[in-house]
Amino acid sequence: MKQRTRFVITVIAAVPLVCCALYVGHPQLLPCIAGWLDVGTAPKSVDYVLALPGNPEHRPFVAAALINAGFAKRALIVRNELSPDVEDGIIPPTWEITKRIYLVRGVPEEKIVVLDGQSDSTLADMEILADFLIEHPQARVAIVTSAFHTRRARWTIGRHLGNAMQRVSIISAPNPGFLADEWWKTEAGAFCIVAENAKLVAYWFLYGSGLSWMAGGILATVVLVARRRRRRRRQIETAAA
Repeated sequence: MKQRTRFVITVIAAVPLVCCALYVGHPQLLPCIAGWLDVGTAPKSVDYVLALPGNPEHRPFVAAALINAGFAKRALIVRNELSPDVEDGIIPPTWEITKRIYLVRGVPEEKIVVLDGQSDSTLADMEILADFLIEHPQARVAIVTSAFHTRRARWTIGRHLGNAMQRVSIISAPNPGFLADEWWKTEAGAFCIVAENAKLVAYWFLYGSGLSWMAGGILATVVLVARRRRRRRRQIETAAA
């Protein structure tokens, strides 16, 4: 487990270096990095819409607009883990802010459903949503999250739902503080895109089959190299004879 963790840390550390190399040598490719992360689709009729915690300046407003436009019937809210400021009463929790936004934007309180559990990551968000979908096997849900976050959200919920993933759609909300085509020109954009690629790699290796594929690739390479050396040795021995 320790070796796996060290390997993941090494891969994550390499992501900023790769991004820097792209920035220096191939600036025309930089917009593609953000574009690749965005897998959002066009809105369609669903039973529920879920704005993932984080970025309350955009995600809840997009979700409320979907309800008001008739694309969704109800709103789901995930409770996020309380921060020290929330525990001290300095600021309200994000899920309460989200609920207030819905109410201000005209979503009736009876159409707002607060899910059980507390989330501290995208993985936890998707686990809570997966439990809800298991309990509601006919429900269709649209997930609203920042454009740069859509690929990891889709991959994570897909790991939990399998074929039931067809009941879930992903809607892109505006990225916080930067444009996807110019993400490297702002501090917020550079941080979000580089960090998101690193997180995606980490999720793939920690929770997916990435490590297995990597191990298989290394093993295959070792076998090919060994066979090539054996063949070369036989050729030398034949020539010497």
